[in-house]
Parts: sequence; structure tokens; C-alpha cells
Amino acid sequence: MPEYNNDPANDTTIDTNAKFNKDLYSEEVYEICGCNPEHYFEFLFRNVRVNQVTYRDGTIATTSNNNNNNNNNDNNNNNQGDFILGQKIRLNGIMNDVSPSAIGAQLFAASMKVGNMLSGTLRKAMQSDLRTNIRPLNGSVVFDQETASAHFETILDVSDKTSTEDSRFLRELGDLTQLEFYMHTNRYTIWNTTNGYLEDRLNGDVYGYIRPIEPKIDNNGIRIKDRRLIAHSGLKDSSEQIAFPFLGKVPLTRNTDIDGTYDILKANRLLLLHYLDFIPQLDRDYNTLTDKGIVKDYMVFFTDKNNPSYHIEVGRFKGDYAEMKRTGGLLVFKIPIDVHLNREDSVLEISVIPNDGKKKDIPLMTECEWDIVLENERGITLGSEQTAEIIAKVYHMNKPAQNCPVRLLVQPSAEMHFNRRSSRRSPVVAKWKEDKEQVTTDEYGKVAATIQAIDLENAPEIYDPIENKYVKGELAWDRYYGNYVYMEINNDLRKFQYRAVEQIEIPVRVLHMIKNPESVPTKDITFKNYIYPKLLKYYIRYFPWLHTYETSDETYEQFLNFENYAEVKDRIDEILRRLSLNDNNWNKMPRSRDFPIGGVQLMTRWRDEGTPE
Repeated sequence: MPEYNNDPANDTTIDTNAKFNKDLYSEEVYEICGCNPEHYFEFLFRNVRVNQVTYRDGTIATTSNNNNNNNNNDNNNNNQGDFILGQKIRLNGIMNDVSPSAIGAQLFAASMKVGNMLSGTLRKAMQSDLRTNIRPLNGSVVFDQETASAHFETILDVSDKTSTEDSRFLRELGDLTQLEFYMHTNRYTIWNTTNGYLEDRLNGDVYGYIRPIEPKIDNNGIRIKDRRLIAHSGLKDSSEQIAFPFLGKVPLTRNTDIDGTYDILKANRLLLLHYLDFIPQLDRDYNTLTDKGIVKDYMVFFTDKNNPSYHIEVGRFKGDYAEMKRTGGLLVFKIPIDVHLNREDSVLEISVIPNDGKKKDIPLMTECEWDIVLENERGITLGSEQTAEIIAKVYHMNKPAQNCPVRLLVQPSAEMHFNRRSSRRSPVVAKWKEDKEQVTTDEYGKVAATIQAIDLENAPEIYDPIENKYVKGELAWDRYYGNYVYMEINNDLRKFQYRAVEQIEIPVRVLHMIKNPESVPTKDITFKNYIYPKLLKYYIRYFPWLHTYETSDETYEQFLNFENYAEVKDRIDEILRRLSLNDNNWNKMPRSRDFPIGGVQLMTRWRDEGTPE
């Protein structure tokens, strides 16, 4: 990711050191851009392999002869292996933010290949909320880009599978052509790191899986996928040695709280637990509480608050780095026969088992009574004055909650003083259209509200934190604009956040729009007066090394200079072709996927009318 563009105060007309300079060497360029600009926005797997397969009956095969999966289901392990185990997974795509002022990474144009056995393409994927994955015991910084984690979920469209003779996994997939893809990314190391190791720069870790797509709701209308787990209130009563690594300093924000989900596959009586957002690593050497000898095990069990005798253990796990790497962050347990899957009052809980053998088990996670989830995409891109409907669903005890109030909030402006973080990189340009601060769920637990973008070409008076003053009218075209909006409900079980709520954070980007490209007077459509300052200058300012390649002598050459009229004129056909590509095409231009709306039509007019300078 380009580091230079993360601050809208940057301006290459002032910061001459950031402008393209063919005499700079790669190390100097990396200091400016934060990465190799030849590969702006590229995301790819390195040294990622298949480490475990779980079959439909719950049996497991791993790349190791030691198949102990530490969940008391050792008899379910399969020692026969699977030819897909150990295969290298290749994935490459384009990853950018909704906007640097409303951070929400998007993965486009991704293709994936597992050895020579399975390949396909990924649909667009959106980053989840950020969570703290690394919690150094003696660290002063609680949350930054090198401690944060997030996950991505999308569909893998399978285009090719080899013979299934050597892979039970492929045989069980059968004729399926669509699979669920999940990856959890963490431990990223920036170029100018002060916390990580230099050899890790521009790299991070990824854990994940592919599997058949499972339903979210069962035939009784009960949620069986992505059931929410949150910190148990009893965790605060444990020793500081146990509580602090999980909770850190309280009160927590949403991003530093611990979180988890689990799925139930009823037909196969399997429980699938996502745990990477609540088992922290205590340093960048992959040491967890288990690796440090503080925790012996974690126990997973069902309980019933109204029936103390209902306490049924499902299994145990280590929560150490070796297990994370082997399982991809997804633990699979066979559900005991005495667990009644249709019981609505059973609650999943997880306890910490200390390593000293003296203290009692410590409650860690409990299933959440209330939850709110988006039904559509988390990140939104709008043009001036455009709207988008946002639909969310509220659950109570995993059932749709009718008549539940849902609050609509907007990220405050930077000149205002709130506990919630304000936007220091953009004016507030997107708000809820509703003239009320609260809406109510319908009989299906759903709620709908509309986001309204302001008119960037004729803006009302708003505070601009970059110019540190109120502005109105036509806002600068060489800037990005965006902010967050929120939906939230009360949740008294969130004991450790400074506000006891379940909240959805939605990053919104607002692009300039040429509302009627055909009506722009011909005399105005010149390179100097329109094409460069309104359509191209943004990419010079924020990506000053865009369209370059590294040479053999570790300097850079520029193959396209948007400031140069002759170069743009000579290549206008190819530029327009790339601008017109689908967002999920690798060659789409710009790579940041944020060209002004209507800009392609206007540049086409400019070409057709003689490309006046």
C-alpha cells in the first residue's frame, strides 16, 4: 500500500522530494512511497500452503504425521493424508482502501491456484472491522497498523479441477463450482517499521480456508453461521496475568475488544470456531499465552444459564501458533450427541485453563445475546449527491429481533470534540438521509436506511480539517473525500467497551461527478483547464510514482506521465480502454478504482474532439 497518499496534507507541488525523480535509487524511493511503486496496491501470497483438510464427517488430515488436533477428537484424525496437502497456494489481486480517510480495504481482480489441482477467481472482498491481533505485554502502543488484523470473506468461482483420484477433498467437493473463501490477515510490517523485523518489511501473515458454502439460517429461522462470541464478564475477576493480555487497558474500543464467531453444520454435527480475533499474540515472535506457558488449554462447552447442570464439553484447543498455522484459524469439533442442536437456550462458552494447575478455569468468551450485521457490502463508494440503501439485521439469541431500535450515527467533524474519533483527513461528506436518529427493525429483524452524499461540485458550508476552515462550493478535485457512518444497538454484555454497544462501521467514499458530460462546453474541454486539473491531478498528488517500473540498476523509469500533455494524447486510446474495464479486471485503471464518475465519457469527448491542449 502506498504510504505517501495516507495524508491528504501531502502535496507534491510543495513536497518536491516526493515528485518523480529518475535519479533516486530504490531505497530512497521506498522511503517516499512506503513500498515499491511498480507494485502499488498488489496483494499476493508468499509461502502459503495447505496444512490441513477437514472432511464432511469431521475427520482430519494434516501435512504432519502428528495429527493431534488438541480438540479431544483425536480418533477423528485421518492418517492416510491427501494429495492436496502441502500444495502451494498462489493468490494475487489488487487491494486498496475505500479511501484513506475511511479505511476499508477492498480486494479486486484476485485469482487463486492450489498447486495444479484447483484454480479459480475471487469475487470482490471487503475487509472486516479491524481488531488487535498482537498485544505486547510491555508495549506502549495498543493499536496501530502493525498490531491490527482483519478478515475477508467472498466467493471463489472454481474454473478448473484436476482428477480427484488422489484427493478425497476434491472428491467430496464433487461438482461444486462456488466455494466460500476466508482469509485472516495480521502481523503486517511496514517499510519504516520500528516494531517489526527489517526482513519482514511489506509482508504479513495470512490464515484461512476454502469450503462449501453453508447456509446462514436453518429451516426454523435460527442463525447457524457467524454466531457472535464476546468477552465473558467474569474475565475481569481473573488474575492480571490472564486478564491483561486479553483485555489490555480498559475501557476498550470496538477495535481493541476481543471477538469471535462460530458456525454449526447441523447435518454433519460439526462446530466451526473462528478464534483468531480473541487469542492474542504477545509479541512479533508468534508467542501466545500458551507458548509462554501461561495457558494450558482452552475449553469449549455449551451451557444454559437457566439450568446449571447443563454443561456439555465440546472439545479443547491449544491456541498456540503451531495450531493457528495448521488450522488456518478455524477449529472443527464434533458435537456430542447429548447436545440438542435445536435448543434455543443453549449458549456456547469458552474457558481458559491456566497452566499452574491450581486455579479454577477462567471464563473467557460467551455467546452474545444481541448482534447486528450488515446484509450488504460494508464499504460504499458514491458519486456526488448519490444515495445508497444500507440493510442490516438484528438478532436476539440468534433469532431475528423485531421492533428493535437501531441508532444511526455519523463520524463527527474534526472541529468537534467527541469520544468517537473524528475525521482529520476529510470533511464529512456522507450522512444518513433519514431525518431521525433511530429506526426500528421489521418483523424479519431487518432495518433499512439511506446514505446521502453531498454535492462535491456545489457543497454546502462544511469544515475542512486540511484547510482548517469552512469551505463551500466546488471542492478541490485533487483530494479524496470520505468518512464513516454507523449503525448500533445496545448490548449490556459488552462489559469492557467504553460504550456497551454492538456497532457496524461503514466506510464511505464520495467521488467527484461530471453529472452531464455532454453538456460541458467544448471550449472548456482542454488538457490544461479540465482534463489534467480535474481528472488526472489527483493521481499525481497522491501517487507521485504511479506508472513507473524498476530498472536493473535499482532506479525507476516512468512509462506514463499524466502531467505531460503529449504522452497522454499519444496514449489516450489505451488509457480510455483501461479506464473502461470492469473493477474486477487486473488491468483496470486507475488501480485505486476511484476515477471521477463521468470522467471516462468526458475524456472520450476530448479525444473525439481533437485532444486540445
